[in-house]
Amino acid sequence: MFELKFRYRFEAAHRFTEGPSLSCQTPHGHTWHATLFLSWEGELGPHQMVTDFETLKKGWKSFLTETVDHSFLHHFQDPLLPALTDLIPSFRGLPFPGEPTTELVSSLFLLKAQAILADLSSQSPSLQIRSVLVEETPTNSVRVLSSSALDSWRSANAWWNDPCLASRHFQY
Repeated sequence: MFELKFRYRFEAAHRFTEGPSLSCQTPHGHTWHATLFLSWEGELGPHQMVTDFETLKKGWKSFLTETVDHSFLHHFQDPLLPALTDLIPSFRGLPFPGEPTTELVSSLFLLKAQAILADLSSQSPSLQIRSVLVEETPTNSVRVLSSSALDSWRSANAWWNDPCLASRHFQY
């Protein structure tokens, strides 16, 4: 078995609209890292490769760099949104169905990676996503494994289930 890992850095802000972390209710940013872990149990291809890395990582990297990087990760009902979208014509926001905690960010990034990979499945049918690790700071991180706990979000018609990588303002 082979394990593949693709790690990218992005800059993004977030805030919590409620909860016990009062300091996180102020919009603030982090240098985040998101790592996608995949496994391959098949034979090596004709070029002694699991798959073409360029094709495989293109979708993950595009999502992080063109959509998430320099975005505001926010609760879809954040009361600051009307002001932000009115004052910033090119506002880059990524809505979440709850507080954009590291746990929720990593969970929905895992679903997004699964949607991207499903779109490429004909090229690498034996490739499986194992987990996504999101590092919010050098000391805080969450690694989420594929789990049935994510089933309630799998059916939503939302950005995390859409393999589309277009950079746009997402609606929840």
